[in-house]
Amino acid sequence: MATKDYEADERHRVKAARNRQATGNTFICECADLRCNAKLDLTTAEYEGMHASTIRFWVKPGHGIPALERVLEENDRYEVVEKLRTAPYVLSVRGARAR
Repeated sequence: MATKDYEADERHRVKAARNRQATGNTFICECADLRCNAKLDLTTAEYEGMHASTIRFWVKPGHGIPALERVLEENDRYEVVEKLRTAPYVLSVRGARAR
């Protein structure tokens, strides 16, 4: 079954919240697979600098979803992916806020 945009978004946010509570320089992959607990070695400055945006996430190389995300940065340790906002998703979020 294909992952829907809003499902992937929620999974990313759950994992990012876990990482914000982490201590040290080892973080978990923030990919949309909740079963993934791959470790990423990042500096605190790397982690905090990227999370200035709420639609960017750290993932292990190859863990992104090309149909829903684009890779902004990549190296042998990690990829930074940014969520693509599709029209149906944006409309559903706007509609939910209007209620």
